[in-house]
Amino acid sequence: MKTINIFTIAVALNCASFAPLTGAHHAIALFPEIDSNKETVKGLPVKNDTPAWDLLYQGVHVVCVCKNKECPSKKSYVWINIGLGKFNIMEHFYNPIHCKACKEEVQLEDIRMIAFHDCLYTLQGAMITDKKKYDQCEKNSERKKLSIDDGLATSEGYEKYKTGPMAWWIFLTITASQIPIEGLISE
Repeated sequence: MKTINIFTIAVALNCASFAPLTGAHHAIALFPEIDSNKETVKGLPVKNDTPAWDLLYQGVHVVCVCKNKECPSKKSYVWINIGLGKFNIMEHFYNPIHCKACKEEVQLEDIRMIAFHDCLYTLQGAMITDKKKYDQCEKNSERKKLSIDDGLATSEGYEKYKTGPMAWWIFLTITASQIPIEGLISE
């Protein structure tokens, strides 16, 4: 096992018999489990004096609690905007993320939810439910799939998915794109 940093742990497996996704060398990553039940929140928690760590921007947000005792967020939620695009956790969380309030590194286990604001989004992924079987290259290693298509988070609120305990992901891709303005282009 090679530890890259606290955020991503990649395990190279040399099991030709158990490599349905990427070939003989298959990496897995540690990231919180994502609950597939969404909650839509209408309205934005924004006031004239809203601090920067509470502002919502377009796209994907990782919402966490900073554990730094000196952090101005005082252990309330910190909204870290990841933005628009296609994000693979194997690549995107290779580098640590930092609290917007105090700039300290945030641990993945402190993520409380994944949220979307003013965008179209999808979440696609698969977790392994028994890491020991997976490490032993057993073909019957159970997987739990996550498949959320056609998500729409408007500019009047946000959609959130709570996170759970840390899980081993075979893959997890989060995509967020701009909402198209219909009727703007006519042919």
